[in-house]
Formats: sequence, C-alpha cells, structure tokens
Amino acid sequence: METSDCIEHAMQYLELLFADGDWVELRLVPPGRSKWFQAGDRQHVSAAIEWALQHNANPQPQNIYVGANPRYGDGKRGDKNVPIARAVFADLDKGCTADTAK
Repeated sequence: METSDCIEHAMQYLELLFADGDWVELRLVPPGRSKWFQAGDRQHVSAAIEWALQHNANPQPQNIYVGANPRYGDGKRGDKNVPIARAVFADLDKGCTADTAK
C-alpha cells in the first residue's frame, strides 16, 4: 500500500474515533516508542504515519497501535491523562473463548 493510501485510511479511521484537535498516541511495540499528534491536522497525521512506516520497514517489524481515546496533550500517558472515553475496546488474544471473554 502506498504511503498516501495509508495516510488516507488513517485519516478516515481517526475521524471516527477523535474530534479535531484531540491528542492521539501512536505507539510502536516493541520497543514501546510513541509519537503524539493532533487529530484533524493532516500534517501531524502524515508525519506520524510516515514515522511509523519508517520504523516498521526495519528488519524487525513493529506492531503499530493507536490509543483508543484522546489524551490531554503531547506525551501524556496513562489513564489519568484520558479526559474522555469515547470508545471501549477489548483485546481478546488467540485462544480466548466466548465464555472467557464474557
């Protein structure tokens, strides 16, 4: 997929979860490096996606995660820095049964 397509898909996804101006965390795992950007700002989103793609191109690909809810600001981590929960996600690992998930 072309970088421009990745950025366009990311913008569409972010528009569903975040309001313009919300601070969003993009995290690479491993090693846990993060970049924050403001939703709705195409320049910030483009720079963050390009950063993730560059790091993902190395010999050991990274998993790329987007924080599910906005943060108070650049570099803010942890639950205390999430002003509002617009979305709730569940991470169900391989082998998780429906009963365990409930």
